[in-house]
Amino acid sequence: MAIPPGCLIRPTPNCPDPFVPRHASKMSFFADIWPIALAAIQFGAMLGAAGHAMLTKSDVRSAAGWVGFILLVPFLGWLIYLLMGVNRIRPRIAWRTARYDPAAAKAPPIRTALS
Repeated sequence: MAIPPGCLIRPTPNCPDPFVPRHASKMSFFADIWPIALAAIQFGAMLGAAGHAMLTKSDVRSAAGWVGFILLVPFLGWLIYLLMGVNRIRPRIAWRTARYDPAAAKAPPIRTALS
């Protein structure tokens, strides 16, 4: 809806108020906002998954590969990482062994060149 040229010079009661939103309904407002919201969710999920991959992967090549995959495959990279890249077996086994034998849950001693 364009503002008539006469309203820009001298507003009259028939001129539309420029401070009132032009959205006639909530659906048109949602139609304008959903791409921004989806992009924000995607960007946040990518950053979160890439940060998790960098902090939890012990092998640098694996972490770099996952971060590259997450950043280069939009909308699917972080979902695939959450499904396939996060190790859920090791923490579950550690939790079960700690429940039955607390001594077994401790990490083995670090071997040095002297020992």
